[in-house]
Amino acid sequence: TCHYFKCIIEAYGIQATDSKWNRDPLYRDDPCKQCKKVYQRGDVSLCRWHPKPYHHDLPYGRSYWMCCRQTDKDTPGCRVGLHDNNWVQPCDMLRAQARREERR
Repeated sequence: TCHYFKCIIEAYGIQATDSKWNRDPLYRDDPCKQCKKVYQRGDVSLCRWHPKPYHHDLPYGRSYWMCCRQTDKDTPGCRVGLHDNNWVQPCDMLRAQARREERR
């Protein structure tokens, strides 16, 4: 049953209503700004990322994610949310659109 549902999602390119993937041609190939994953047709996965950087004491000190204190650098993210490939802030987008309209 889940297999058929996945086939339908991939075949018709269904996107969740709360998805933040931007399908505009300017952003279509941009990766998620949190986890760096690139959108693939039918992708309904959740985004997992670390909001803080990986701390590394050189040369033989402790290393860990500063947000969750996990020591393995390949640990899945401690935050879960929706993928978002829109790297431009909304107010910047509005200003850019206003400038384009002024030029016309």
